[in-house]
Amino acid sequence: MDSWGNRKVVDYRDWNETIDRSHELWDKTVKGVKDDYKKYSKAFGVQDVITKGFVDILKDRKKKHEAKKILAIAEHKYYKLFNPFLRLLGK
Repeated sequence: MDSWGNRKVVDYRDWNETIDRSHELWDKTVKGVKDDYKKYSKAFGVQDVITKGFVDILKDRKKKHEAKKILAIAEHKYYKLFNPFLRLLGK
């Protein structure tokens, strides 16, 4: 809302920008601390339940075996870390 209480028009996003932000969100949160997902998710305007689940497992000290599997996926099949909807073509 603006200062007069009127609703502002929401700027539409470019689909490729959303995809890039999702990938950047993953890269920044894997290298950072557990709370980085929340911070960068808000900054990029992107929330992905699949990515959040992977980040939670990676940052959990009790799940080292699962974390190794996720890192192997990240190395060999990077696209599988993200929501399948990101592979759809957008206009």
